Amino acid sequence: MNNMPVLFENSIIKNNAEKIIQYINDHKEDFGELGDYWQGRQIYMNQIKDSEIVDIIKSGKDYMISEFTKRADIDRPLYIDSLHIVRWTEGYELHPHADAVEPNGSPHPFPWRDFGTVTFLNDDFEGGLLHYPNKNGLTVPAQVGYSAVHTGGMDCLHGVTKITKGVRYTIASFLTYDQNHEYKI
Repeated sequence: MNNMPVLFENSIIKNNAEKIIQYINDHKEDFGELGDYWQGRQIYMNQIKDSEIVDIIKSGKDYMISEFTKRADIDRPLYIDSLHIVRWTEGYELHPHADAVEPNGSPHPFPWRDFGTVTFLNDDFEGGLLHYPNKNGLTVPAQVGYSAVHTGGMDCLHGVTKITKGVRYTIASFLTYDQNHEYKI
């Protein structure tokens, strides 16, 4: 798809980002201890104890899928494969990668991930730019409540530059056409 990534404001998340951040700040223990790269950096929906926060994120997810399918002219149902809050502390970065294929052609653990999504919850940090090196070096600075959706393929290699100050919070998810991989919330 040539029109990727698709960038747009997710008004539901934008209007409720402070509530979500407050929840995160009040429940940092839910991330757990830092370990391997992702360990201690994610809160999954089933870990969120506040039903209002769950409802906000679910509504934001529904809005994101609706807006994305309109903008990308997709006429097939999409399903969430994973939905979680991600914490990016100083020093973390993510090298360019694809969400559903390996550059060397070896099997990918999640080949059904047709699209990846990132929605920003804050912008009070330095570094942490979402970047697409094979999209003419496109960088996406954080804007609270904005979503970026890209394919899971090599056409949308993406990464995150190193966080140099503060903490970056995002809601990340993956979308699939395959209902067998739907994450039930």
